[in-house]
Amino acid sequence: MTDRKKLVFTALLFIILCMVPLYAQNSDNEEPEEMQKVDLYTLGDQCFSINAGLFIPLFFMDFSPEDGSSAVASTNLTLGGTGSLAYEAYLSNHIKLGLEIGGMFAYSPNMNPFFMVPITAKFGYEFHFGQFSLPIYIGTGINIITYKDLTNVQFLMKPGISLYYNYNSNWSFGGNLVWWVAPEIIPSSSSQNRVGNFLDVTISAQYHF
Repeated sequence: MTDRKKLVFTALLFIILCMVPLYAQNSDNEEPEEMQKVDLYTLGDQCFSINAGLFIPLFFMDFSPEDGSSAVASTNLTLGGTGSLAYEAYLSNHIKLGLEIGGMFAYSPNMNPFFMVPITAKFGYEFHFGQFSLPIYIGTGINIITYKDLTNVQFLMKPGISLYYNYNSNWSFGGNLVWWVAPEIIPSSSSQNRVGNFLDVTISAQYHF
């Protein structure tokens, strides 16, 4: 190999060796940056909800039925309406606590009005899927029952599930499906104790701040 060819070969080799680290550096820079996960809600975030919809009487559960009677009996109530207001505060991106006050109405076969006013504390866990939120929760508290001239205060438990579309950082819209477990305890006549089971299906608007 002549001196001139050796010089050209050496120059080409030097250029190639210089380009290798530059190519490696460019390849590293072209790798997509890892997406940083951002929590939708944090400690201190709060929200108000307004809910309204249909109240569906399901059945009464009688734990001491008379001979020949079924433990499951009709509520003898018509379809009704229900609504509520709720305040909730987030402890983390998924966990929240709150208070809810609401009301419902329906009618007996004789068209006498039947009312319940629940006041409950809520605990919920919220899943997030893109712009959608799926809270599951349970509320417990008191239930003020009014029928004709009778008024009674009983325990109430309300497990439920919701689905919300997060329209923007402040507003979410969706629906709720909530089961009401409403015991009616009569101390003077335990044979008349029973547990009401009801369902509400509501639409909801939620404001976050």
